[in-house]
Amino acid sequence: MLIYLCEDSESDALRLKHHLNTYATKHHCNMEILLFSSGEEMIQYYKEEKRYPALLFLDIYMNNQDGVETARILRSLGYEGGIIFTTSSTEHAMASYEVNALYYLQKPYSHTDFLNAMSRCDTLLEESNEVFTFSVRRKEYSLPYSDILFFETDGEKIYGHTKDEAYEVKQKLYELEELLPIAFCRI
Repeated sequence: MLIYLCEDSESDALRLKHHLNTYATKHHCNMEILLFSSGEEMIQYYKEEKRYPALLFLDIYMNNQDGVETARILRSLGYEGGIIFTTSSTEHAMASYEVNALYYLQKPYSHTDFLNAMSRCDTLLEESNEVFTFSVRRKEYSLPYSDILFFETDGEKIYGHTKDEAYEVKQKLYELEELLPIAFCRI
C-alpha cells in the first residue's frame, strides 16, 4: 500500500513514519511511505509519476501552499483516497470536511490518537492491499484492483484500463487470468 506523507518538519515526519511502521508491523501489511516536504512537491509527483496513494497525511501549516489547499487540488485532480490532516491547531477542522478528510490529528498526538485515526481507514486499507503489480520499461506500478476497469487484448498486447489511463501489461492473457481476483471475468 502506498502512503504519501507531506510534512515540512523533519522531526514530525519521522515521528509519523515511526507510527506508520509500527502499525504496518502489527497489522502485517506492506506500506511504502513517500515523504514530501511541501504540497507543491507532492502534487508534482502525483501528476508526473501517476502512483496514487491509498492514504495521505497532510500537515496543514506549511510554507507557500497549505495542506487544505493541497487537498483541494488533489481532489480536483481526481484523488479519491483517504486524507488525514496533522496540525498544531484546530483552526482548519471545518475546512477538512470540504475535502472529505477522514481524520484531523492535532499535534502533539499520542500513539492512541494515531490508532484512532487509522481505525477510520480500516476499509480503505483493506481494499488498498489488494493490488495488481506490473512493470513497464523497468518501472514497477501497483494499481488497486478497485481502480482497474478492465483488461483488453489486441491479439499481441494486453492493456489494463483505469478511468484515466491504459497500461500495457507484459503477460500472456492466460497468466493474467490466474492472477486476477474472481471479480474479473473473461468475456
